[in-house]
Amino acid sequence: MIHPKNKSALILGVTLPLLLMTWEAFANKQYDVNDFTFHFVLGDYHLVGKKPGSGKPYTGTVTISRSGDFLRISRCIEGKVITGSGTVKKITSDEIPILNYYYKLDDATYEGHYEISGDINNFARLGGPYVDVTLQGLVGWEFLYVDARHSKPCK
Repeated sequence: MIHPKNKSALILGVTLPLLLMTWEAFANKQYDVNDFTFHFVLGDYHLVGKKPGSGKPYTGTVTISRSGDFLRISRCIEGKVITGSGTVKKITSDEIPILNYYYKLDDATYEGHYEISGDINNFARLGGPYVDVTLQGLVGWEFLYVDARHSKPCK
């Protein structure tokens, strides 16, 4: 017979590790690089966004390409090329795919995620919030639409 005082410790000792293992199984699960979604997001995009803090709108182009087990994200905004990296991850128990990305610009580091969806022509559409990590809490938004003409030159 287990003493009532030890019963709580036993329940906590068994339950806590199970909860942590379950959380780890569902949170931030990285996609296999051979998975369809990893390849679905590759390509050239038009970009529309708003800067964190200022709300200033901007437009540009983005190219997402594979670089080993990661994605290389090259952005062209106002004639300036900004390169970052990202990966497709699964979130929630439904394993919804998102693209997490990071890049540096001047003295700032940006982090964000794009929700991945498809349009009527089966092209990827990406969009979501991002933050300037150095300005804690200021949120910007970006939306990417496939550029079927592949107009890559940065102007």
